[in-house]
Amino acid sequence: MADSGANPKQRQPKKNKKKRKQSGPEESERPPKTNRTNSSENENEPQDQNFEVGRAEKPNQGGPWRNLELILSIQNRELDLHKKVELAYGFVMSRGKEEGGSSDEDNQAVNMSRLIIFVSEWIQSLLISEGKKVESGGEKHQAEVIYTYLDLRCWEIFKFCLEESLKLNWFLRAHAARKDGFRDFSNKLLEPLLHLLGLLHLQIGGTNPGWMGNLLKLVEDVFSHGLYHPLHIDGFLSLCSTEKDATSNQSKDSKTINKTLSVFMHEKIYVRTEDASEGACLNFLKKVYNTIISLSSDLIQLSVTHSDSFTLIANEVLSAVGYLLEIEYDVLENDLVSLWLMMLSYLAIGLSLVDSPDRCSLFSKITDIRCQLIMLYSQLRQVNNTIFAFCKAIRVINLHNSDGELYYTRLVIPFHGEAYANAVEMLLSAHKFKIAIHKAMKSIPEGQASRCIQQLTLDISESLEWMKVSCSEADEKQFSECHLSSLHSFNLEAELFGRGLSEIYALFLESVIVTTGNCNLLGASIKELIRLIFPCMSNLVGPQQADAVNKFLCSVTVKDSDNLIARNKNKYLIFGVSTYWVVLFFFRLCSCRCLYRQAAILMPPDLSRKMSAEMGDSFSSFSGRDWMEMSDWINGGFFSWIVQPSASLLAVIRSVSNIFCKDRAADSCHLTYVMHAMACERLVDLNSRIKSLEYLIENGDNLVQVAEISSLRQEAAGLT
Repeated sequence: MADSGANPKQRQPKKNKKKRKQSGPEESERPPKTNRTNSSENENEPQDQNFEVGRAEKPNQGGPWRNLELILSIQNRELDLHKKVELAYGFVMSRGKEEGGSSDEDNQAVNMSRLIIFVSEWIQSLLISEGKKVESGGEKHQAEVIYTYLDLRCWEIFKFCLEESLKLNWFLRAHAARKDGFRDFSNKLLEPLLHLLGLLHLQIGGTNPGWMGNLLKLVEDVFSHGLYHPLHIDGFLSLCSTEKDATSNQSKDSKTINKTLSVFMHEKIYVRTEDASEGACLNFLKKVYNTIISLSSDLIQLSVTHSDSFTLIANEVLSAVGYLLEIEYDVLENDLVSLWLMMLSYLAIGLSLVDSPDRCSLFSKITDIRCQLIMLYSQLRQVNNTIFAFCKAIRVINLHNSDGELYYTRLVIPFHGEAYANAVEMLLSAHKFKIAIHKAMKSIPEGQASRCIQQLTLDISESLEWMKVSCSEADEKQFSECHLSSLHSFNLEAELFGRGLSEIYALFLESVIVTTGNCNLLGASIKELIRLIFPCMSNLVGPQQADAVNKFLCSVTVKDSDNLIARNKNKYLIFGVSTYWVVLFFFRLCSCRCLYRQAAILMPPDLSRKMSAEMGDSFSSFSGRDWMEMSDWINGGFFSWIVQPSASLLAVIRSVSNIFCKDRAADSCHLTYVMHAMACERLVDLNSRIKSLEYLIENGDNLVQVAEISSLRQEAAGLT
């Protein structure tokens, strides 16, 4: 910063002298001092500048004291406000005429940057701060204020200060920090600037027309250098450290919050790896995030009665979350469930607002945030954490008064369950989201794959328990007497089971990479998963298909299923439409069959053959020479990896179809699709086995093998 005053040697008084001697002709030209007063008039004028008040009512038009004389005139308490505006405006006009000509700025006692800072503070105090005093009364004072607002000269002066500030790399950068500079800025300028920023955004509406766009840029710069100026950081952190300041104004315009966060991010005010604030910045960002979540909670609950502006505000809230994730992901504090719940609720509400013009942008924003979340945790090698947090969010949608989950009720709207089921399906059906999960799973280090399957097994276990808890709320007597109402309590869970959780689990299993380095541990983890689903699946795919679906559903939904089935062995439950989702859930878990086979093939030979035999597969891990030497062929069925012996896939499909697809094919289209996919997978296996047996026949006449081929072809014909 340039020297802000006259030459020190000229102005410094000598010791032990009551009067200064004039040290040169220039000093004799300075205006005389006035007596200092303690008057409280003109409180709006800056008081922190170390200049003495002069009596001059009109500063000289040139000379080294021109800038200083203007400051002294503005500080002069004996001049009225109109005269000060006139002098300042005259100075501005004279500067305009000097453009392109010679300038004596290098000879000025007070440099231009110091003058601009002073005049800018003074004119802003007239145009902004004085407005509050009008309300307190005072006709003379009020008239002056109204005059300043209407006086175009005041705006010309302010415009001049802004333009000169840009030339000087913006005045907030050049301004020496005062002790309470940041608090003054936040207390006096922040609120009107926030209001101005909101108005500008409403007026511009996404475009950037002329002077309004320039003014918007200036206001954003003020935020950047006023809130986050390096010299203001101590005040910024101390202000943010108090709970009162962190939680105040939480209902401010969301666009304003986003613009502030945008500046925070693009200016790199906070860089995770370079933070030297000892956690103060991080704590502030966490409080900002918690405020946004609190605002989101209010928005969700109020959407029932105030839905007009829901999509607009929800879009802005999601944008704020995106900025915070980009700046510092630790703001979540591992509470990924709340974020997933918020997105699910927004989606459910948005689906009901058919006439809202911003629905599409809301859905697009939700997709962007969830993909950002997946990619972020993929980079952290923790994508499994965010996936299973999503699964928990799905389960939380329909709570059962669990003390551990009541925290999340603030983010759940008491909608009809179908709205949330549709929201989950829409979220998971987005191709972009599926690709993000698939890529993230592919990037998991091979050593972590086994641990991921263990986490998956634990989450599936929690989902199965969730189903049982939902059904236990139904009256057991009604349930045993085959009343449809007894199944009503878990209709929503059944849909979320089949539409949401099964899709995530299947995508998870289909994306895991099997290598020679992880196949042993991965195979062991998959066996644990199979043990978990065995009690339920064995009822559905066991060799005895009579009443199989009934037994299967009871094992899934009732804790004491054996006693219940025994008491109702001659009765069929009357199933609700939604119960087919439960069957679909387990069919989707058959993806672990392929993963198990891949792991077995890559294991050492002896272990590979053992694992294949346990699956009822004599082909995947055996060579042609092995086949020719074998006498005990294992012709396992599609479900041999669950139980041996097992029912054929065709028999299971027929049992399920007779109940769920016969009279309501349209309602069970998801289940029909999955059963067709399973049939195609079985046909590929059958074709491979038939070709292998034909190869063996070419090398030796074996009637047993011929009979085996006939049996396989018969099964294939039934599936086509």
